[in-house]
Amino acid sequence: MQTGFSSLALPTPAQLAAIREIVRSGTVPTDTATLRATISAASSELECYDAEIQKIQNEMDRLLSERAALESYTDSCRSVFSPIRRLPSEVLFLVFDHCFPSLDERDRSSDQELRRVSQWHLRQLSQVCSIWHRCVMETLLSLIETSLTLGGNHPLMIRLTLSSSPESRLVMELLSKHASRWRQFGLTLLAKPDRHLRQALAGVKGNLGQLSRLALQGNWRRMDSEIFKIAPHLTEILFSGKLAKIPALPWPQVDLIVYQAHAADNPVNCFSILTSVTSKASSKLELNLEGMTSNVPWHPVSSNIGTLSLRLSADDPQLVGRVLDCLTLPALSSLNVSRRRGAQPPVWAPQQFAALASRSLFQAHLYSLSIHVIITDMEVLQCLQLLPKLQMLRVDESRRHTTITDALLQGLVCESDESTVPLVADLQCLELSSTFAFTSSVYIELIRSRVRCRRSVEQPFRACLQNILRGAGDTISMEEQAISAQLDAVEGLEFRSFLQLKCL
Repeated sequence: MQTGFSSLALPTPAQLAAIREIVRSGTVPTDTATLRATISAASSELECYDAEIQKIQNEMDRLLSERAALESYTDSCRSVFSPIRRLPSEVLFLVFDHCFPSLDERDRSSDQELRRVSQWHLRQLSQVCSIWHRCVMETLLSLIETSLTLGGNHPLMIRLTLSSSPESRLVMELLSKHASRWRQFGLTLLAKPDRHLRQALAGVKGNLGQLSRLALQGNWRRMDSEIFKIAPHLTEILFSGKLAKIPALPWPQVDLIVYQAHAADNPVNCFSILTSVTSKASSKLELNLEGMTSNVPWHPVSSNIGTLSLRLSADDPQLVGRVLDCLTLPALSSLNVSRRRGAQPPVWAPQQFAALASRSLFQAHLYSLSIHVIITDMEVLQCLQLLPKLQMLRVDESRRHTTITDALLQGLVCESDESTVPLVADLQCLELSSTFAFTSSVYIELIRSRVRCRRSVEQPFRACLQNILRGAGDTISMEEQAISAQLDAVEGLEFRSFLQLKCL
């Protein structure tokens, strides 16, 4: 018996045959009124069909949902009588022991050893059911507590990844009791910490007498901002996330700050971290400027940082200039500007660098420069004219842009004429990463001239030459062999040449 909606406008077999014949003929019948009436009425009829299909679909969804709920409930009822649920804990522990990885030294790698030490097999078994999960967590906590106790007062190096689960809170509570032994502590928060986790971590406050290295990643909102403020030996800080959420830290004693900017952070906020550290500190900032434009308002930042490493990625070639424009670094002795991993080298901004060098007085105190940017050979020479105190220079070029040319090398040659002051006369170390687009004899003459002109005969001139085109399986070219053969015998020179693999 047919139920539901059925249109009276449905065509009969004869009507279907007739319309097919008309379509095939390529002509228009003289009487079109019937066809036009069908077209006009079809719209409302199709809407009725759509409504009827939706009703049936909703009914199907209801039936499927109710069936799944009943099936799940039945399975849960059936699992109550499952024999595995009645296994005593002692038997479960025997199962866990049986799954312990092999200790065969021949099959042990660093990854396998890490899995063994971290009890990876237990974490896999914890996914069987809630009872096994509870037993595994009790076992892991017991193992952690035993290890901590057996360790006595030896320093601890800890790296944690925590969520807001009850297990995370228990682990944090256990480790907090030994906070006085922490030497290196790394914590990644996968979610906003709940009240219990915040309380567990707050227990370390004022008890970090040995902590020297701290690595934080994640959302620190609602955390006690002064947890790590009292740590007399803390000198290295690594932070990834929104800068506004960084906790209070003993900045005056920090020697190294590594900061990976959050994608949603304004770059101005990223550079504000430099104002917290002193001149003895080294800072490494990794900034993703992709998607930003150079017209974003940036505010000036002045810092007494001693060493600064900028790892950038940018779509807009003007952004490096904006970065340099907003900085004043009156105590900087070492500068490194390079690309972020996997990104293209940023475009150098010669005018903005000249302005930075002028207002920061680089001519008096910048001793080291390392650049991996898109820059011409003449721009390198112009840059070096501003840095008379430079002692170490490293230039990396990419496969797509040649920087190290004969013109650059000739510009660095130290002439024997004492009346001529050479460019960067105090240079003691030159490291070049190149595609070998220069003449080997020009490079050899440059290095020999620098050896002759070095200020201290007690200290050798150091030179390093790397070929970025040579792969791991490639042999050393004749040109490289000739350079090494001639320079290895030069007295007063420490020369290295080796391959470097890059993904550019």
